[in-house]
Amino acid sequence: MPKLPPETGWGFYEVARRSGDFALAAAAATLTLSAGIISQARIALTGVGSTATRAAEAEALLVGQALEPGLNGRVIDAVRAAIEPETDLHASSEYRRHLAGVLAGRAVSDAWRRANESAT
Repeated sequence: MPKLPPETGWGFYEVARRSGDFALAAAAATLTLSAGIISQARIALTGVGSTATRAAEAEALLVGQALEPGLNGRVIDAVRAAIEPETDLHASSEYRRHLAGVLAGRAVSDAWRRANESAT
């Protein structure tokens, strides 16, 4: 993996039944800032499909913006709308969808905070 550019922050969250188990859902985010505005956003999800996936529509909502609570809520909604997780013996589709949104929202918030800290 390449080194993150300056003014870039990251966030990662996962939920698993036990430590070391595969995640029921996980989300990672990186945000790169330019003059306090998001110039690049990446959100990746796993545990909610057959392969890891990017949340392109949620990423597009972030570019050109500063993170604020209403925007993060729209990002969470976009993440949930973009996935169709399967139900299995560990979790229902609805639970995984809800969890992916919560984890993505937290990862984006952490990435925003870290990007701002690295800018100062």
